[in-house]
Amino acid sequence: MRLAFALLVAVAITMFPSPAAAVGGPSNIVIAVNQTDGRLAIRGNVQLTREPGMVAAPQNFAFARASCTGCQTIAVALQLNFASRDARYIAPQNVAVASNDQCTGCTTIALAYQVFFTVDDPTAMPDGVRDVMQHFDAELRAVSTGPTITLAEAESRIVAVCNRFMAFATAMDEQRSVGD
Repeated sequence: MRLAFALLVAVAITMFPSPAAAVGGPSNIVIAVNQTDGRLAIRGNVQLTREPGMVAAPQNFAFARASCTGCQTIAVALQLNFASRDARYIAPQNVAVASNDQCTGCTTIALAYQVFFTVDDPTAMPDGVRDVMQHFDAELRAVSTGPTITLAEAESRIVAVCNRFMAFATAMDEQRSVGD
């Protein structure tokens, strides 16, 4: 049932995007699939979008799925949107879906962070944002390759870095889905 719902959401987002996305709005889609017993699988992506026009309608989607025994999976989609203060149509979409399919003792987490920056010049990046982006990349690599890291520790470290973007943001939407 959860898998069917997850697939329905994924199809809806890709087949029926917002009007702005249909004409070229940015999309960040992260899919993590784990089929290895006892493995911690982490997949993430950070996308920086610049929307200088009257329309700001980005899409951000994290989907995590597992079908194994005792495995743990995290998908994290982080989208940083720089929109013009003059934008008249603002319609972001941010979705996280986690699903376990025939899993025994698995935990699957999907995290979708969509951060909005309303700025005078969307082509310019506020001071400090690039440093936090690099820290996010480094932290994602570290938790993905750490041989003894737990799922809770990995999620905590990822969330901590994502929350650092709040210092710069006009608005932030966080979606979390867990499949047990």
